[in-house]
Amino acid sequence: WFRDDLYYLLTNSLIVLPPVRQREKPDVLADVLASDLAGGAVDISPDAMALIADHDWPGNVRQLRSVLRQALMLGDGRRLSLDDLRATSAFAASSGQGPAADRPAFAAPPLQGSERADLINALMAARWNVSKAARNLGIGRATIHRKMKLHDISRPTRG
Repeated sequence: WFRDDLYYLLTNSLIVLPPVRQREKPDVLADVLASDLAGGAVDISPDAMALIADHDWPGNVRQLRSVLRQALMLGDGRRLSLDDLRATSAFAASSGQGPAADRPAFAAPPLQGSERADLINALMAARWNVSKAARNLGIGRATIHRKMKLHDISRPTRG
């Protein structure tokens, strides 16, 4: 518990966190985020780290976290390669490759192309816990439910 007067002292404090693109070491932030998402150490290849450091990150930390989450799901979950990153929606859109190439990067939702398979994989990885799957994918629970209905996906019955 804090002292009562500490809240008043902190009210006048200003904490400024620079955007990812202005940080000296975005690779350290990426390493911490990837390790947190994977629940353990993640080996990020030097090429992948260079791509992370050179990217503008207009979505800031949320976008970086989402891209790392997608890359970990595409890869083996313990190692991130350049190919894993390039397969994510953020880099596929900017490189002119993949299904997002014909749309602006800001319009690309987290799940595309093999959306049904990706959604089923995320739900299975989360043991059909919709909240956990939504967190892992970086989208809301309502979006998961809407996409489940759209793709006619229902939770398997226990038997």
